[in-house]
Amino acid sequence: MATGISNGTGPSTNDALQSILAAARPFLRGDLAAVDPELPSLVSVLVSAGAGECYHKHGTFLAHLLDVYRILRLWGAPDAVARCGLFHSSYSNSYVNLAIFEPDLRHMEDGSTKTTADEQDAGLELRLPPVFDRCSKVLDPSEQIAARDLYWEAICSDGKEGVESLLRRCIAKNPYVGEPWLVLAQVLLNGGGRWEEAEAAAEEGLRLVVEWGSSWDKRMSWEGWVSWGRVMRDKAKEKQWPRSAWGIINLGLVKQIHDHN
Repeated sequence: MATGISNGTGPSTNDALQSILAAARPFLRGDLAAVDPELPSLVSVLVSAGAGECYHKHGTFLAHLLDVYRILRLWGAPDAVARCGLFHSSYSNSYVNLAIFEPDLRHMEDGSTKTTADEQDAGLELRLPPVFDRCSKVLDPSEQIAARDLYWEAICSDGKEGVESLLRRCIAKNPYVGEPWLVLAQVLLNGGGRWEEAEAAAEEGLRLVVEWGSSWDKRMSWEGWVSWGRVMRDKAKEKQWPRSAWGIINLGLVKQIHDHN
């Protein structure tokens, strides 16, 4: 059962955002069985094989496999495709040595060896991921690099002047990732009085981050960016924002989480 997010585009509406968050909620809460009843047992196979002890990029191989699964599910991929994503590279990999299963390991259900093509080469429903405006836009590599550099310049700036302009220029070049929108929301909240603008930026950033299913700015986890976006949206709605470093540190609670906010 594919339960991905809707392929909406453009500015976020409250209903659309609620739908997106509802699809992401089991991942945010670590409720694997709510995503797929078989998922806990599948993950336990990877854990038993040592996936959580193997290094991959900036984390563990297990975390990477779970991230890929989450992305595929949020993009509405069929169960079979998402499960293939969960186990991808675990038998072989051309780039890194992460074959945690021996190639002659028998199929877990009936003892026969099978390939993905044996069962999944036909009949799969192709779903367009919601990213890049449902894959209808192409981001030029030079624009991507320029946007990244503008974003980092804004992040590293030691003063308030010009940060908003840097972020807006970044977004103009690459409007398809959420973190610049979320940082812009915080800049607007820090400035005070621009509640509606901050709320709109937080909602757009939140929508994009959830749709990707993975963080673009890896300094914080996907779950962390989603939570921070929700906190900022809540505070913008309330027209309240702390004016001290301690007040910022004190933030964290997402309002109405029991009401599926």
